[in-house]
Amino acid sequence: MYQTVYGVSDTEATDDNVSGFLSGEWRFSAIQTLDVTASRSVRSPGVNERYVVKGTAWVGNPDLKTEKHHKLELGLTGQQDEWHWRPAVWIDEVDDFVLRYEPSPDVIRYTNVDARLIGVEGQLGWSDGTWSVDGRLATVRGTNQSDGRPLPQIPPVQYTQTIGWQYHGNSIQAEWRLARRQDRIDPESGLDPSTSPGYGVVNLSGRHPLLDNLTLSWAADNLFDKTWAPHVSREDVFTGDAYRVNEPGRTFKVALTARW
Repeated sequence: MYQTVYGVSDTEATDDNVSGFLSGEWRFSAIQTLDVTASRSVRSPGVNERYVVKGTAWVGNPDLKTEKHHKLELGLTGQQDEWHWRPAVWIDEVDDFVLRYEPSPDVIRYTNVDARLIGVEGQLGWSDGTWSVDGRLATVRGTNQSDGRPLPQIPPVQYTQTIGWQYHGNSIQAEWRLARRQDRIDPESGLDPSTSPGYGVVNLSGRHPLLDNLTLSWAADNLFDKTWAPHVSREDVFTGDAYRVNEPGRTFKVALTARW
């Protein structure tokens, strides 16, 4: 089958994966530090990517090369009085990115392409020991450098805002998770079933000591019972089909924890 689909008869693969990283910090003021991390990581193709055979529809590629990531990240960590922050940017140049594609409907193949991922992250927080506020932003853009198409399975812009209170071991936290609509997809990969709408979900949680060794924990997830699903989809291990599943609606949880 491999010979028919890819022109490959040798299915033996030996991967010599060498990974590593180098990091450094420069404290250029009393409140801020610049950190730089350069890394190389290597991923061997998975068993399905190399060897799966489901008739002629879903066939892995034993000739796939290892996926090699070369990443550079710059971050600025700071803290002053009750505030802390960390913006960061990174770029990941990928040689031989393992790309799944569908040359025709319900036919799955794999190949290597060159790719680039660029990300921006940010965190800003404040705390006075009792009250705390924290905001986190993350976005990434992935591009198939071999043909200029978007990479599949790239999450949208996401932001998380939390407000917390703690006193004498008691704590309560409110979390607001936001995601923008994602319409930059790769329909030819079969991994992005469709564009995905944005969403906003509110979660509440708390923790309260009852006795010296007994603690009550509770949570109310998706407090306003929103219909939502993350953009990054799941893959059926039997058929290879990608699908998106809605997360649970309003959910309440309560737990008692005893420690001795």
